[in-house]
Amino acid sequence: MTPSPLRLVIFDCDGVLVDSEGVSARVTAREATRLGWPLTEQQAMERFIGLRLSDMPPMIEAHTGRPVPPGWVAHVCDRLIEALAQEVEAMPGVTDLLLAVTDLGLPYRVASNSSHEEMRVKFARTGLTELMAGRQHSAADVGAGKPAPDV
Repeated sequence: MTPSPLRLVIFDCDGVLVDSEGVSARVTAREATRLGWPLTEQQAMERFIGLRLSDMPPMIEAHTGRPVPPGWVAHVCDRLIEALAQEVEAMPGVTDLLLAVTDLGLPYRVASNSSHEEMRVKFARTGLTELMAGRQHSAADVGAGKPAPDV
């Protein structure tokens, strides 16, 4: 076998390893609507997907003209984790993909704006825990979310 010129594969989590974007959009749409910004799941997807929950309050405040209540981010995070634990699915073929990358002798990681707790729940629900053990990197680790190069 010819050695690969690749030294490391870095995967995104949401929409690449797990199909969580619809779940996240549904939760954020519901919670933004409760604060006075009525959004559909599709609108929430367009505005918020890829952002950290902590990025959302200034957007909501700008739209509604009212402050987001203290603890809102933690509340939404709790609701999101509850929903993910019940609904998230692995992307089709992802287990085979990760095993193939392993068979090629390539190390891999996941870099995500998701918290470690969110990733833990996503990987537990989808059966990816063992394949992702010790390979998770969150924006929380570096203080800057994607697209910042820190993650």
